Amino acid sequence: MQRSTTCARRVVLAASLSIVLGLVACGGGGDSGGELAGPDVPDTPSVPPPPPPTHVFSGLPDFASASGVLGQPGFVTNASGAPSGTTLSAPTGLAVSDLGSVFVVDTADRRVLVFREFPRNPGQAADFALGQRDLDSDDYFEPDAFDEPVSVSVANGMVAVADRLANRVVIYDAVPADGNARPAFVVGQPDMNSNVDACDAATLSAPSAVQITPDGKLVVADTGHSRVLIWKSVPTADGVSADVVLGQPGFENCEPNAGGTTPSRGGMDEPEALWSDGTRVAVADTFNDRVLLWDVVLMSISIGQPPHRVLGQPGFDTAPVNAPPMADNLRRPRAVTSNGTHLAVGDNSNNRVLLWDAWPSQDHQPAKNVLGQKDMTRDLENDGALGPTAQTLDGPMGVAFHQDKLLVVDRDNNRVLIYASP
Repeated sequence: MQRSTTCARRVVLAASLSIVLGLVACGGGGDSGGELAGPDVPDTPSVPPPPPPTHVFSGLPDFASASGVLGQPGFVTNASGAPSGTTLSAPTGLAVSDLGSVFVVDTADRRVLVFREFPRNPGQAADFALGQRDLDSDDYFEPDAFDEPVSVSVANGMVAVADRLANRVVIYDAVPADGNARPAFVVGQPDMNSNVDACDAATLSAPSAVQITPDGKLVVADTGHSRVLIWKSVPTADGVSADVVLGQPGFENCEPNAGGTTPSRGGMDEPEALWSDGTRVAVADTFNDRVLLWDVVLMSISIGQPPHRVLGQPGFDTAPVNAPPMADNLRRPRAVTSNGTHLAVGDNSNNRVLLWDAWPSQDHQPAKNVLGQKDMTRDLENDGALGPTAQTLDGPMGVAFHQDKLLVVDRDNNRVLIYASP
């Protein structure tokens, strides 16, 4: 009786610990040992390898068709219309959060449309707007309203919007949940009520692009000052000075091409777009018809860091020429982004987006693929057609990657196209 009771107690205990230790069995009356040993359990349980990532962007073929559209009911219309949750008027920039929320800068309507979840349907309505009272308004005029929003970034629980005519970037210290959110801080001006233009480390002139990097830096294309400014961390007070300047020999220098008459490695001419992961930087040096690339930008060096290579021109000192479009030249690039591997450039005046399948390693490296045109030698709006299609572009601006998707702001068609990588 005592042997049977002991066996029953052991079975109950073994069952409660079976996830970690496995099953323990008791022997019958003929087993003089009384207990059979369970399987050995390692001190550190083995962890299976993570599954391979899904929804990874692997490239797009030339003249690919978009699979989705925002701002229009379909692919063959381009009307702007009165402001609503489904319309866009001369949009310029966009950003996608890690969770798939989409922010679209609807410039002419002076607002940023927000889609809480990644859009699934053509012409899908936004959930709310930043900068306006509601989705049907474009007449909100307050010190913290937008004058001419052109770029947006969302990362690290914050949102930044470049407000070009107001010569500033406004910061939301939390990702807005609805249209009642108001910006908390301003960069480039001493406060929300000011609009001054000075050449120093704290003032912006017509900023056209902004990015919050994954490691918490703030990077701004200070277009009117022909430079890029970097803050080591996103400011949490008004009017904070930048820590690093690119494209000028100092914070008090603001002339195009660093005061020279022609392009150089150390200068810029009204850059309008940028991308950074916190280490690498890509800048669309718009009026020099080129993209500048830094493999690393150090926060310990405030001035004097030249780019490592150039795209769109044979060299750093090459002046822009109105050359026919090819895979290795650019004309007024106004958008640039990367997903860490692929690089996309909105070649605005050539009405196309160029794609590189890796971070370029050589000057003047040609693109691999083109969107918006049948081939690399074409540049007509909507590929010469009378109206837009799912394959054409007219004045592309902002570009953004999200998982296996590439989103393109097709400004003059008043829409955003969504391309899905095969």
